[in-house]
Amino acid sequence: SAQDLYQRVCRAEREALQSTLDGNSVELLLAFTQALRRARRIFIAAHDFSRFPAGYLEHRLLSLELDCCILDLQARQDMFRRLSAQPPQDGLLIAITVPPYGNDTIALTRYCASIGMPVAALTDRPDSPVARCAQTTLLCHVELMGMTNSFTSMVGLVDTLAMLYTFTSGAPPRRRRSAVTHCTESLTVVFPTQTLQYEFNPAQNPLFLWQEGIFLSICLAIRREKQLQLTKAFAII
Repeated sequence: SAQDLYQRVCRAEREALQSTLDGNSVELLLAFTQALRRARRIFIAAHDFSRFPAGYLEHRLLSLELDCCILDLQARQDMFRRLSAQPPQDGLLIAITVPPYGNDTIALTRYCASIGMPVAALTDRPDSPVARCAQTTLLCHVELMGMTNSFTSMVGLVDTLAMLYTFTSGAPPRRRRSAVTHCTESLTVVFPTQTLQYEFNPAQNPLFLWQEGIFLSICLAIRREKQLQLTKAFAII
């Protein structure tokens, strides 16, 4: 029935998000943000459906005032002009790809690695073609019920990266508070029949940061067979 299908889809999305969060440690996430911080310019490579999370990542990075752009893999002359506008070591390529892996994304990732440009990857498997070229890789569970791909978990991971970058960047407190307000808008995922609300307690939450008198607590509240809401909070101490 439609109700059974609805429940199966909700369960699959929750399990994908849980799998993604379990598979990426705070240390891996911080390594990714360090790569963002070291880069003078950030390039994002993606193809087909992967361009959706790529566009969302670009939006988040631009909101943090980082110099970044999505490369048009078909406009090769413009693409190589952008890549050669600074020394390779000053750039960062973020490759986003899931099955079926795009040949253009793979080829560009290999090229950037060959010229000494740092590479970070958002993909689905440790043996993904782009993961083999990357210094930092975050893995996302994207398969939805064996029929298609869903980027729910990848979007949630992008939001988490943006918040971590904000609170480890050394930006002025006023600017950080503004960025947090912006970055946390989409950290709420609701599966509508039931909503779970949680209080934020630093002793109970697995991920928290302290930075210049601002306390950020990220609570990712997931329970099997129930509905989910990812909530947000930060408090000025």
